[in-house]
Amino acid sequence: MARRVKRKKGNPKAAIPTYREEGVKAARPDTRPALIALLLVILLIGSALYFTSMVEETPVVEYGVDAKLLTNNHNTEPGYDTDFVLIVENTGSITDTFDIGVKSNDGGFVITIEEGYESIILAK
Repeated sequence: MARRVKRKKGNPKAAIPTYREEGVKAARPDTRPALIALLLVILLIGSALYFTSMVEETPVVEYGVDAKLLTNNHNTEPGYDTDFVLIVENTGSITDTFDIGVKSNDGGFVITIEEGYESIILAK
């Protein structure tokens, strides 16, 4: 007859850990240079995007003027003077200089521009 063997009921075997307790093998490549290179690439791309967003585009420059007389009709006695008030408005997009002058005088009148107002600078 076959002989029966009893097993000892002693200490159970210790569980085998699923991780390695020994160090990383020397033959395995080091990942630190790759991480440093990745960090440098990220910094380079980020700084390039930051500096390209800071480029200011030149604004579109527009020029324009609106000139009109404050009143159209003046009555005066012959030989006397009268004043016309000219209103000049800068409709452009930047500060500009405007020269005030007489283009033509078909009526034979004496037309003078007040001193200091031959050239005016108007802000936008």
